[in-house]
Amino acid sequence: MKTHNFSTHTSQAVDPMPAELRELLEMQPKTPHLLRLLRLSPQNITKLKASQRPINFWIFGGVQETYDPKDYTEEDYLWAENVMNLAVKAREIAKSERYAEAIPIQMEAIRMAPGHDLLMLNLAVSYAKLNQIPITIKILEKAKQLYPDSKKVLLTLEAYKISVGK
Repeated sequence: MKTHNFSTHTSQAVDPMPAELRELLEMQPKTPHLLRLLRLSPQNITKLKASQRPINFWIFGGVQETYDPKDYTEEDYLWAENVMNLAVKAREIAKSERYAEAIPIQMEAIRMAPGHDLLMLNLAVSYAKLNQIPITIKILEKAKQLYPDSKKVLLTLEAYKISVGK
């Protein structure tokens, strides 16, 4: 994995976003069909995979959604498990306040699942914890562009904008 220079930026008119991150955010989002699979817990993915018929699951926010196992391939399930494993690993590292170490793992998860709102939020928070607020805001603005109705994205973006007086 590549390392990043997280030194604080001065008031130069230079875009503070690392080129690798800029490229990552410009990727076309993974199909909504597959990103939807990432809403399930690993346990629920296992249940869905073993099922012969559609199953209703309660999703974050108290919404019930129906998933049909015929909509996904073995490759799709493996992809979701790999993305989730990276996300969990990054979350554990970030919980230990090792944000600079978590960022490359979060970026790898986003590379596998471009456009996933929660992964983007987690990455933005890691940058914020490193006092990289301009990068945080750019990530959240991209998430807002992809998810204009997401209250979580909008509230997080506004909170960071307020913190820098924008």
